[in-house]
Amino acid sequence: MYRIVLLLALLAFSASAKSVLQAYKEFYDSPEISSNHCGVNIQKFLQYLKDEGVKYNSGYVVSIHEDFAALNHFDARWGSRSYYENGDEYFRSNWYFHVFAVIDGKAYDFSQRGPKAQRLKDYLNTAYIPKSKTENIFFLGRYTKEKALKKYQNMEMNVYNAETYRRKTGDAKYSGVFIELFHIDNKKFRGNYKPGEVGPNRIYSKRKYNSNGSVTYTRPMLNTEEGAYPMLAYSEKICQAFGHFGAMPGEVELEITDKKTALYLYTTIREKEFPYVNPNEDISVSFESRETMGSVPRYHFHYAKSVTCANLEDIINSI
Repeated sequence: MYRIVLLLALLAFSASAKSVLQAYKEFYDSPEISSNHCGVNIQKFLQYLKDEGVKYNSGYVVSIHEDFAALNHFDARWGSRSYYENGDEYFRSNWYFHVFAVIDGKAYDFSQRGPKAQRLKDYLNTAYIPKSKTENIFFLGRYTKEKALKKYQNMEMNVYNAETYRRKTGDAKYSGVFIELFHIDNKKFRGNYKPGEVGPNRIYSKRKYNSNGSVTYTRPMLNTEEGAYPMLAYSEKICQAFGHFGAMPGEVELEITDKKTALYLYTTIREKEFPYVNPNEDISVSFESRETMGSVPRYHFHYAKSVTCANLEDIINSI
């Protein structure tokens, strides 16, 4: 008898347990949701899940940044009515940045039309890829899928742990570029828009495979027509040069010197030319240190002594 009562109680609890999707639909039209505060919307939603006792297995928050307000959303809840060249209607917003959550593999975006939760790859295709060539868009002209994907190769992206983001935003667990997200669980994009075009015969480094799936490169150097040079410590760009999308946060050792010419990678290593920085020039790099000799500032170059690289999918799985 006791077992029957326990089973009925468990079944009743299971039937009443709220899903993330149910909570999302409830919260979608909440007066707390604002058209101008996508990051706050996600924080409040994550708090709502906690308050309602909604359980999920894994979650992270993504923020995308575009300095010229040219991040376009092609399935916008709040936006202007626009048209593709073929006459089809869509609603579009453009922002400096945007924030959405991915919970158990599905994307939740309070700036998207209709309270729908899509698999990540479907959400990315719906929200950020035009279905066909658009009419003229301010700043961008006529826009296509190919132009969008090319732009996303350099668009800054941060990934946060969902629980940390709910409480106080916190530090990003990973910083990279938006195109990386399109490669997760999306065979359609794999093989296209590879991170770099620097051939392996141009790179010199010792390589070590780690048990967590990451790879550590020691003393990376790039071979040019003028010789082989160490790279400045832009860790994510070095990882791109080796064919990875990004670097494991915090896992870069630095070697400080001002005695050698620096080899600087552009924002994207798809550039054919690699500029050299003379040791007498003042530069700013990711891990800059600065000394003052008398009243004269002296800048040191930071070379990567070692850098650890991993695929974004591995990093997200560990968040």
